[in-house]
Amino acid sequence: MKKLILFFFIVVITSISVHAQNSTMKPFRLEGTILNSDTIKEVNIMIFGKNNITSEKAKVVNQKFIFEGGLEHPTLALISTEKIRQEFGVWLVNDTIQVDFEIKKKETGSLYLHTKKVSGSQESIDFTTRIEPRNAMQSKKFTDAQRKRMVYQSHEKYVNEHRNSYLSLQNLSNEISFGGCDLSSIEDLYEKLSEEVKLSDSGKYFKEKLAKYRKNTVGNRIPDIKIPNETGDSVMLSSLIKGKTIISFWASWCAPCRAEHQDMVKNQQLFEDKSVKIISISLDDDQQKWLKAIQTDNINSWINLADLHGGFDSKTAQTFKINSIPFMILVDNKMRILENDYQSIVHRLRKK
Repeated sequence: MKKLILFFFIVVITSISVHAQNSTMKPFRLEGTILNSDTIKEVNIMIFGKNNITSEKAKVVNQKFIFEGGLEHPTLALISTEKIRQEFGVWLVNDTIQVDFEIKKKETGSLYLHTKKVSGSQESIDFTTRIEPRNAMQSKKFTDAQRKRMVYQSHEKYVNEHRNSYLSLQNLSNEISFGGCDLSSIEDLYEKLSEEVKLSDSGKYFKEKLAKYRKNTVGNRIPDIKIPNETGDSVMLSSLIKGKTIISFWASWCAPCRAEHQDMVKNQQLFEDKSVKIISISLDDDQQKWLKAIQTDNINSWINLADLHGGFDSKTAQTFKINSIPFMILVDNKMRILENDYQSIVHRLRKK
């Protein structure tokens, strides 16, 4: 997904500036190369901020591209094309990094962008190299207690060595969603971070996210709310929940959400065998983009709802305290939360 250009010994670079510069922002530069494709002509970069995503495009020439702009501090970005989404993302820093990508195919046949190599910033390298060891901890050979201990120890070591790192904060924030550690353990590690990190917008967002997950913790009842369906008819959420139900919060513009849909579709038979329904609640503002994503992701057999007003500021997001997506819960017929992240839901259903 990244390309620089070389014609007759003349280097032609296509670059794009993201995030308007101001006094608090420092420059970044992302130099990308897509190693095994010469047909991609444009890439999209989604830069994640507090409750918002900045999206820009860049031309690809001779398999290379450049993104430049300003960041207040290091943050996550996703590189994608119209048909191919990135696997895990890239960690942008206030520096120059080089990233080599490969297009790979999943077992389902869908294509994705794999980060093959990162250079230029140790923190950006750390982001990529920590993914595989973290995933290995999900092995079935470990008990839940063993897994939580391993995950905690891994984060503890990194936080102790990188107290002023926004990547340390990002790792802890991810772990809230993954459910790899108890919330109290994650908060203890957060308190070890520097005051600069904790007082930043990202640090404050972390606290909001932690509070949200505590509200949506296992055992709590979810609120009832009236939300429009695909035809525009408003329905009470409680009227749709007659047994175990997965409630998935997402949006058409959320690349990780769309990637998660692929895995959910793959596990569709598991959900049906366990008599588990799926209610999909979108934070989209644009009805056409929402409906198109439903068809593209092949989730039209699910119950699809969206109020189409305000994204994270919508009544739906505010009612459920949603400030990040994807977010997923499993509830029983009394609307009590049984699990509050996707991997835990799948693990629970496979055990029974």
